[in-house]
Amino acid sequence: MGTKRVNKKDYIDHMRTRVLLALLRIIEIHEHSINTVQHSDRVGTVTNLMGKDMGLPERELAVLWRAALLHDLGKIGVVSDVIKGKKKLKSVDRMIINQHPQWGFDIVKILGFFNYEGMIIQQHHENFDGSGYPHGLSGKDIHLFARMIHVADVYDALTAFRTYRPQWFPNRAADYIIKNSEIQFDPEVVSLFLKIRESERFKNLYI
Repeated sequence: MGTKRVNKKDYIDHMRTRVLLALLRIIEIHEHSINTVQHSDRVGTVTNLMGKDMGLPERELAVLWRAALLHDLGKIGVVSDVIKGKKKLKSVDRMIINQHPQWGFDIVKILGFFNYEGMIIQQHHENFDGSGYPHGLSGKDIHLFARMIHVADVYDALTAFRTYRPQWFPNRAADYIIKNSEIQFDPEVVSLFLKIRESERFKNLYI
């Protein structure tokens, strides 16, 4: 009886998924909670809805999903007490946290499974007007998927419970996104976000 031949592409996809799950588990253990994993899952769902509305092919949707799930991977380099602290961050703590996109990129670069995703992770805190980090990119120099994750990430963070500030209502968070269009966020992505925000799938995430 012959041995079934494994397709190289299928094997790589299988290994990529296993590595992805392992990284998510590391994030969860690091923070001693599942809050970050749940946050990343919601960001992944929101960006996936945007990607589907754009008509992205399945392979690109998969890249977008993985990048969204791993966008905060670099936070494993930050002391968990800082992330879960009950007070507003000190400037030195903020400087450390601002390095997490670069750290996430550095980690996935070593793995070799997420090169495309790594670039997106590195750019997900770049602002449309060039005021973001780590490299001060602006406009369309920021990868589209990073611009999409940025909007979903901020919206989800604002509507989530934080020990150092009250939880925002969804409409207030949406108003913040609109107000910062062309400053922090790509206006085209903001329009797309507001469109999918009316979908039942999106609403079910935030009820």
